[in-house]
Amino acid sequence: MAANRHAIRGRVLETGAARYGRRHRGPGTMVDVVSGDARNLGATVLADVSRPGSLPAATYDCVILAHAVATRPHADAALCNGWRAVAPGGVLLAAVPSSALPEDAVRSLLPGASVTRAKGWTMVRAEKRGGGHG
Repeated sequence: MAANRHAIRGRVLETGAARYGRRHRGPGTMVDVVSGDARNLGATVLADVSRPGSLPAATYDCVILAHAVATRPHADAALCNGWRAVAPGGVLLAAVPSSALPEDAVRSLLPGASVTRAKGWTMVRAEKRGGGHG
């Protein structure tokens, strides 16, 4: 995520905890944390990222799905839902187990996304055209 620190700005949504968002954010960045667990006291958004439509559409300048899901059907849904939440001009950054979301699956879901593999993880960076960062 450090390599994408310039993209972590404006209004940011991160899954589970704000590990990357707060560490790498730019000045004036606001980080929301999404969790499906009401016991997560750090969460500012209560939602299951793998449930389509559970996140507000076109709202965030950066959505970070870091290790959010472990199974393929859920990884697909979380990636699509996270992408839907990205505002025009924003970026989706994701890291999911390669076994849950192979590179070819990411490329079919998000044509044009940058996809790499690192130590068993599929790393995704997708930029939504139009607009500008918040």
